[in-house]
Amino acid sequence: MHPAHPPNVTPHGRKTAVAPRRSDARAAEVTASAGGRWVAASLLGLLVALAAVAAAAQPTAKPYTAFYGRDLSVPFMMIGGVAVDSLHGEILVSDNGRHEVAAFDTNGVLLGMFLHEVPGPDGALIDGMPSQLAIDRRGRILLSDQRVSWVDVLDVRGRPVARLDLPAPDDDPLKSGAGALAVRPDGTILVATRGDSGRVYVFDRDYRRIGAWGVPGADSGQLSAITGIAVTPDLRTVVTCLKTRYAVQIFDPAGACLQGFGVHDHGPGNFSFPSGVTVTADGRIWVSDGLRQVVQVFDSAGTLVEMVGGAGNGPGEFLNPCALASDGRELLAVAERVGNRIQVMRAR
Repeated sequence: MHPAHPPNVTPHGRKTAVAPRRSDARAAEVTASAGGRWVAASLLGLLVALAAVAAAAQPTAKPYTAFYGRDLSVPFMMIGGVAVDSLHGEILVSDNGRHEVAAFDTNGVLLGMFLHEVPGPDGALIDGMPSQLAIDRRGRILLSDQRVSWVDVLDVRGRPVARLDLPAPDDDPLKSGAGALAVRPDGTILVATRGDSGRVYVFDRDYRRIGAWGVPGADSGQLSAITGIAVTPDLRTVVTCLKTRYAVQIFDPAGACLQGFGVHDHGPGNFSFPSGVTVTADGRIWVSDGLRQVVQVFDSAGTLVEMVGGAGNGPGEFLNPCALASDGRELLAVAERVGNRIQVMRAR
């Protein structure tokens, strides 16, 4: 476990570009407009659409635009993940093309951002490729990075607090490493591996590894190429995979497979590229499909309820939805990699 560090200083003593957040949001705007490293200006980067998602109808959306980037023409470069911080009312977005994590309020106003750095082969810090995000019960940021195998635990300014290390063979970032993340109501943290290793590691709320489950493979109950992980209100774990027989599988808290649904085939309820998953308070399971440009909604038993979206860049439409997040109640955030934006909706 790594101790907290002074502002703008990494464990190696190197200063990082960290913008203020939350109570310093106005200061962040002033700093950005004054011409610092980060510029908050009118950029095509984030579109927030507050949508009323009816149970049996397409959502309607009222767009609010806010913009983010370094100059007047650059949007997000490549969105890696999204998380909803319900404690502070924020949406966090990782951009692995820009090596950044940015925070917005639910109306799309930029609150701040930080550069994520990781040790390179020689131990010197290099720009990371921040990927999946989650928020733990303390309000800390959990962040996986494609250049390392572990999960960084960060405070609200992006400073290291702890690290969730994975054991061999999942400690090799070239073959495996940490990917999708989820947090249970009791604070337990789930870390899914990337690649074909097919494991889910369990950490307690104090960041100690306490278990693991999962069998690699493509058959029912096995895991491979995990793209998303979420926890239902009754503590079941929902996992989406690219290479397994069922695109969506549900496990009990101990890791025993309970059911699977949605095969890689044509038709409603099936998938081409299941890219992310989240769960709302009513137990509904929301799964994005990066090729079909939709989010499919299932009840807690895995029965298809509705389909949201369709290809396009308008409110309620998607261009390669790559990640989903929820506040655990009704707020949904959908990240679009090709669309270069986040859409936020309210499930009804």
